[in-house]
Amino acid sequence: MYTTGEIATIVGGELKGDASLRVEHFLHDSRRVLIPANSAFLAFSGQAHDGHRYVKDLSRKGVGTFIVQRFVELEGEHTCQIKVSNVLEALHSLAAHHRQRFDIPVVGITGSNGKTIVKEWAYQLLHTDLNIVRNPRSWNSQVGVPLSVLQIRPEHQVAIFEAGISTTGEMERLQKVIQPTIGVFTNIGDAHASGFNSQEDKIREKLKLFENVGKLIYHEQEGALSEHIRAFVAQHSDITPLSWTFDHDTEAEYHFDKNIFAYRDEAGAENSAHALAICHSLAEFHSKREYGLMELTPIDMRLNHRTGVNNCSLVCDYYNSDLRSLEVALDWMEMSHGSRSKTVVLSDILQSDLKGEHLYGRIRQMLAEHGVDRLIGIGQDISANRAQFDGMSTSFFLSTDEFLAKTSIFEFDAETILLKGARPFRFERIERFLEEQVHSTHLEIDLNAMLHNLNHYRAMLKPNTKLMAMVKALSYGSGGHEVARFLEFNGVDYLAVAYADEGIQLRKDGVSKPIMVMNPEAAAFPSMLEYSLEPEIYSLELLHSLTLEAESFGAPSIGIHVELNTGMNRLGFDEDSIPQLREYLTNDSSLVVKSVFSHLTSSDMPGHDRYTLEQIEQFDKLYDTLCEGMTMKPLKHIANSAGILRFPQSQYDMVRLGLGLYGIDPSESINNELQVVGTLKSRISQLRRVKAGDPIGYARNSVAEKDRDIAVVAIGYADGLNRLLSCGKGYFVINGHRAPIVGNICMDMTMCDVTGIQCSAGDEVIVFGDDPDITEMAKTLDTIPYEILTSVSHRVKRVFTQE
Repeated sequence: MYTTGEIATIVGGELKGDASLRVEHFLHDSRRVLIPANSAFLAFSGQAHDGHRYVKDLSRKGVGTFIVQRFVELEGEHTCQIKVSNVLEALHSLAAHHRQRFDIPVVGITGSNGKTIVKEWAYQLLHTDLNIVRNPRSWNSQVGVPLSVLQIRPEHQVAIFEAGISTTGEMERLQKVIQPTIGVFTNIGDAHASGFNSQEDKIREKLKLFENVGKLIYHEQEGALSEHIRAFVAQHSDITPLSWTFDHDTEAEYHFDKNIFAYRDEAGAENSAHALAICHSLAEFHSKREYGLMELTPIDMRLNHRTGVNNCSLVCDYYNSDLRSLEVALDWMEMSHGSRSKTVVLSDILQSDLKGEHLYGRIRQMLAEHGVDRLIGIGQDISANRAQFDGMSTSFFLSTDEFLAKTSIFEFDAETILLKGARPFRFERIERFLEEQVHSTHLEIDLNAMLHNLNHYRAMLKPNTKLMAMVKALSYGSGGHEVARFLEFNGVDYLAVAYADEGIQLRKDGVSKPIMVMNPEAAAFPSMLEYSLEPEIYSLELLHSLTLEAESFGAPSIGIHVELNTGMNRLGFDEDSIPQLREYLTNDSSLVVKSVFSHLTSSDMPGHDRYTLEQIEQFDKLYDTLCEGMTMKPLKHIANSAGILRFPQSQYDMVRLGLGLYGIDPSESINNELQVVGTLKSRISQLRRVKAGDPIGYARNSVAEKDRDIAVVAIGYADGLNRLLSCGKGYFVINGHRAPIVGNICMDMTMCDVTGIQCSAGDEVIVFGDDPDITEMAKTLDTIPYEILTSVSHRVKRVFTQE
């Protein structure tokens, strides 16, 4: 713990308030407050965000300390603000000071790939012999690294921290924070290449992490990287190089000292070798000489959401077993599933400084704060501390086996179930027990990628421009309430759906943000008024129907959105009807015009830019005509995803973000800067050898010209796979290789040619994602990405993942 006075001195800040408050935890996300009393909030500010906006609200929630760049007026005596010129620099200074207090070996890991896996595997190999502190998950950024270093406590014997950078100048700052004594350079690749002038520039920047290490671990066979490392070591006489190589005479096995291990891919072997090298570099601090390499478990850094039995939802997280990861999982359960009944299945917590009643008393508090209705505890420790959970619905089991033997799936019904277990408890078995049994094809939705895309577009917006997220058609096929609640949690201003029933379902699932209904029907007005949905109005007849319904409903005011026709010629008021509309709105005080908007027809097509500019000019004219003499000034919006990028003058008061949110730029100019959100996956059901001259599939439209290996994949046109991809027009990706579709796509099955591809039944098949790219697939089909996304059928389950 530090006092606020000590922190102010360390970071050179100006203190206002109580200098004696004690700080143990640092917050950078105002939505995630676990222990407010001993927490300090870091009010980061940037182009698209300002943490100072949340200071007053956090103060009311009990947070007492704030590190700010400008003072905020707060009520109450027991608060403290520390003003600094730059919050991030202050955080780095504090973390560097904290690191200097501990004389322990610190491993610093960098490289393009494998940092998190190497760190976690080294931990798995050594945690029974050494008390190790490390980054939570992949907290390797300019914010994540110092927050990780601040976790070092006197009882820790070793620290392992990974560091990632995206441009020059960043690693020098992280080196001062981590101050590693042992270095690991995993490899070099193309990740974040845009932030550097060249590959050599990136290598030199990453090497700055190792300026003062005593040992440096690297793979001798990494080509140019190895050459740079050898030159670096030659310039630093105090560094002992610890290089290693593969013996490629043995293809199936890799040997390291007394250890023999096998991997299907060389990347897995490389990560294992780096983890082993870390163990050997720390040999003086432990007595272990043989390692359970075959027991290393895969690193899944993501929470995922699946459909469970009896209309339940499963949230699964087996990555870490500590309070912080439990907090994140509880946050996500609450964010994603709102008002549903909540059950937590929790194992013993194996990674915590707290023990016994202090640990489980804290967990009881966390469960209460997140509205958990029922706890199922699994393990001897949590069972022994069951008294800490008095007052809530509980049941306890000594092992996962006992739970599975004594529990029926009928004990769960229409609830959200969080499975949070340490790896030794093998909660994957509980997941299989509770997961709805449907076929293996699923659409994986990466919520981290969605957040990246959201923030990428936010950074393009003018400071006061609001953002409406399009979640119509089940969020472009990605899933309805899960995506809507995620976007609400991440601060979008408005949501938009196509029809009233979509908005009603979102309300039932706990979504509270304003929702615009873009295709309202008069018959749905009673339900829209009941659920506080705001209809788009595009004709006087529809407006009249709404006011009549509102009058009988007894609604004192009605929020509406007026659409103007500026050239789409689909829906909307034409120019000659504007005076009559204005008169109607002026005379009816119950009508509250929330926004006035229009649609751009071709904002993604440079050949139509002149027409787009004419639309924008016409919109300005019609908006001014409508609002002339009216007391209200509605939000004004016309820009869609492409318009945000290509016509920034059209951003106005609000923009509508649709396809770009899901990782596809309609103009195709920034697709490399967006991240793929939806990946459609299936599995191989069967492999078969087809002899030359034999037909494949219905109608014998494909015939093997020579002996071919054919994989039968569990996806068909009933799942939304377009039949026009048949007979070689489309392909799947299996184990990193393209496998052309052969024969006609069937209702539930598709065949592809895997000749020369090493694969087996049960292997994963990528239908679309990074490759095949959905934009490329759309061009093959002579359609648009929207159609492919929204064609994925309802029988394909959606699996939501978040790191």
